[in-house]
Amino acid sequence: MDEIGRAYLLLALNLERHLEGFVDAYFGPLELKTQAQAGEPRPLDALADDARQLVAAVEASDYDPQRRDFLRRQVGAMAAVVRNLSGPQLGFSEEVELYFDITPEMTDEAVFAAAHAELARLLPGDAIGRASRLVDRLVAWRKRLELAPDRIFPVFELARQETRRRTRALFDLPGGEELSQRLVKDQPWAAYNWYLGNYQSRIEINTDLPVRASSAVPLMAHEAYAGHHTEHAIKEAARYQAQDRAEHCIQLLLAPECVLSEGIADSALDVIWNRADRAAFLRDELYPAAGLPGIDVGLQLQIERAAEALRHVDGNAALLVHRGLETELVAQRLGYRRHQPLAACDRGQRAKEHAVLKAPGLHHPLGGLQCQARLARAAGPQQSEQPAGRILQPGADLLQLLLAPHKGRGLGRQVVAGGRPGARHRPQHTPRRRQSGPDLLVQGGRLGVGR
Repeated sequence: MDEIGRAYLLLALNLERHLEGFVDAYFGPLELKTQAQAGEPRPLDALADDARQLVAAVEASDYDPQRRDFLRRQVGAMAAVVRNLSGPQLGFSEEVELYFDITPEMTDEAVFAAAHAELARLLPGDAIGRASRLVDRLVAWRKRLELAPDRIFPVFELARQETRRRTRALFDLPGGEELSQRLVKDQPWAAYNWYLGNYQSRIEINTDLPVRASSAVPLMAHEAYAGHHTEHAIKEAARYQAQDRAEHCIQLLLAPECVLSEGIADSALDVIWNRADRAAFLRDELYPAAGLPGIDVGLQLQIERAAEALRHVDGNAALLVHRGLETELVAQRLGYRRHQPLAACDRGQRAKEHAVLKAPGLHHPLGGLQCQARLARAAGPQQSEQPAGRILQPGADLLQLLLAPHKGRGLGRQVVAGGRPGARHRPQHTPRRRQSGPDLLVQGGRLGVGR
C-alpha cells in the first residue's frame, strides 16, 4: 500500500472519531485502525490540513485519470465534513453538493399525484373491504403480505438462493463469498447490509417493522445479489486484493461513492430479473413457501411499481424542513402522499439534526438513475423485457459497467428529480446501534444461533 492509500485511510478513520457512523465498513490494515483510535482524536484543523495535502498528492500522482478524479472527489467530501464539523455549519443544499456531488431539487408534486391516482385505480374502494380512504386500503393490502415469524427465514433464504443463482450466472463472484442473515430490533432502517471483509456480509432485518413476503426478493437483490454484497465483494477482490487500491477496503457514507453504491443496489433487481420471471417465481415458489398462495402477484407488482415514485417524498420533506417550513406544515403538504403523514417529515427533521442522516431520500434515487442510465447505454437499442443483466455476457466486468468512478464531472451537480428508483430497503444512514433481537442466523442456507 502506498503513502496516498495510507493517508486516505487514516483521514477517514480519524474522521470517524469525530462523526460515528461516517465509516460504514473497514477491512484494511489493522495497524492503521489502531493508530487512528489511539489517544485523543486528531484535531479537526489538522484533519483539514491532511485533506489538503492528500488532494495535492493525488493530483501529483501517476494514477490513471479516473482514479485521481474519484479520490479527489472522495477527499473533497471528507474535507467538507471536517469543515461542517468545525463550524459554521453549511447550508443543507451546499452540504449535499459537497458530500455527494449532487444538487438536491424538489420533485414535482405531480409525480406523487400520479402515483396516488394509479394506486387508487389498482385498489378501488370495493377491492380491499370497503374502506373509503386509499391509505386504509393500502394498509389492508400490505397486511395480507406480512410473514408469520416462523416463515421469515425460510422465505428470505429462498430469495437469497435464487438471487444468488441469477447473479452468479452473470458475474464472477469471488470464491468463498458468503452471506448471513439476522433478525434485529430497535433500528431506524428496515434492513441493512454490514460488509465484513473477506467477501462476507451480514444482513440484518428489523422485525420492529412488518416483514412482508413481497419484500424478500427486492430486499435480497438490493442488499446482497447483485446489490451491496456483490459490489463490495467484487471491489474487494478486483480492486483491493488484486490491485492494492486502499480506497476499496473502506466504505464511507458521506461521499460520492455512496450515491453509486445505492444506485447499484437500487438497480440490482432489474439486472437479474424481468417482471415475468419474477412473477412466476413469486407465484410458484416464494408465496407458497410464505403460506400466501392466493396472492394476486400481478396486482402486487403493479402496486409496487406505482408506489416507487413516493420514495421521493422523503427528499422533498428534507428540503422543506431545511428551508424552514415547520414539520406540521410539511406533513400537511406532503405526508399524505406517502400514506405515512409524519414519517417523511420526521426523517427530514432528524436529517436536520444529525449529519449522518443527510439526504437519504436524495442519493438513493439519483444513484439508481445513474446506474440505470449506464445499463441503458450498455444495452443499446435492443432493450426489451429481458433483465438488464441478460443483455450482458456471463462474467461481464461489473466493475467497468457500474462500479467504475464517474468520469469528468460524472455525477457533478446533477439534480435529484423524478426517475424510477429501485429497491427501498436501506433508507437511512444513522449512528449504529448494536442491540439486536433473536440472533438467529442463516449462513449459506443453514439455520443457526448467532452470538
